[in-house]
Amino acid sequence: MRIVVFSGTTEGRDFSRAAAALGIAVTVSVATDLGAEEQGQAPGITVHSGRLLPGAMAELLQGAALCVDATHPYAVEATKNIRAAANAAGVEYHRLLRAASTLPAGSVVLGSAAQAAQYLAATQGNVLLTTGAKELAAFAGLDAARAPWLFFVDSDDAIALCALEQVRDTQLKNPRDLVFFAAAFEPGALLKAPDPEAVQRFSVQDIGLFCEVAPFPTPWGKLLDRGLVERAGLRFDTSLQCYEDRPFMNEYLRCFAAEAPDGRLLYITQPLYYYETGNESSLSKSTKNQLQPAHYQMFDRFLQDCLHVYHTPPEQLRLPVMEYLNTVLYGLFCTPRDQRRDCAALFYQSPEYARLMAFFEENRLFECRYVPLRFHWTGLAVALDQNRLTPRRWFYWKFHWLCMHTAYLRWKPLLK
Repeated sequence: MRIVVFSGTTEGRDFSRAAAALGIAVTVSVATDLGAEEQGQAPGITVHSGRLLPGAMAELLQGAALCVDATHPYAVEATKNIRAAANAAGVEYHRLLRAASTLPAGSVVLGSAAQAAQYLAATQGNVLLTTGAKELAAFAGLDAARAPWLFFVDSDDAIALCALEQVRDTQLKNPRDLVFFAAAFEPGALLKAPDPEAVQRFSVQDIGLFCEVAPFPTPWGKLLDRGLVERAGLRFDTSLQCYEDRPFMNEYLRCFAAEAPDGRLLYITQPLYYYETGNESSLSKSTKNQLQPAHYQMFDRFLQDCLHVYHTPPEQLRLPVMEYLNTVLYGLFCTPRDQRRDCAALFYQSPEYARLMAFFEENRLFECRYVPLRFHWTGLAVALDQNRLTPRRWFYWKFHWLCMHTAYLRWKPLLK
């Protein structure tokens, strides 16, 4: 008999050792090397270390008599994936949970680390944090920085060994410019040695073209001037569960352009940053991003800055506008059906919506999802957006062809 225990907790370790002591073959899956070290070695126990996608979980469960989910009580996404993998493998699933603790009188309960950080910002005295490293940035972050430059790395990502050297040298040679660098999606693709020639240069006016090659809206992938951040009073909006990096970078670029009108955007084309795409428990994959006014407001602010502050030609703004549409329609898709009509109505009544429609009409730029949005056909717009994400995209392209060859013959397609 073999059982699989998804662990990383005290309960998981105790259960796996007790099962092995009864002569049961136990496979323990933990997400990190630290989890494997804490699990330790014991007769009858095989330890698998590393994060698994649902498909790999199902493979691990093949032939097992039992699946025990002993992951952390707050690991909601991991539990969902384990349960789905057990169903796919046809293995009996059980959840092992620690008993809930009774909160002492006077406890304050908040919904997220960001809300807790905001609450603590108004208090005085020393604070003991037991949140774990993943939430540390919400409590310290920019306020703890002391060096003249800021270099962001997400908790599940990595950088090339030569990254800091190359970025520093490029910045010192170009003190009035803003330095960006490329990312890889495989750790083996990172640059091994500095390459000072691998640099492209863009004016701020060409921010639209720049966005097509470089990661603009994220804090990672660039070197930021802490002095500028402090002078402008820039901070991340901790009230946002997602997209909080966009308004921060929007304001940073606006301040950069004001302080250095002749400054350029420098892009190191060799990959210095590894971006992890397989972590199913990451915030970008685990958060259902229901549409909020703040989402379309931040995209509108960037679009208006491009047009009226940086004087970017409208035809260069293909990618920012596509991302704007993607965010709005995915947000509507994530909004519960009983709330979607009101959520969409709020968007349709907003000045941001009016400016987005005017952008398409004044510049005669066409994207087929514009049509249902223009006529407030929310269901059709969401259906087109979801079909766009499928391999064949037949409905999306048929509707695109129908519109382009009827009412919008003289318009230029936004999608190349």
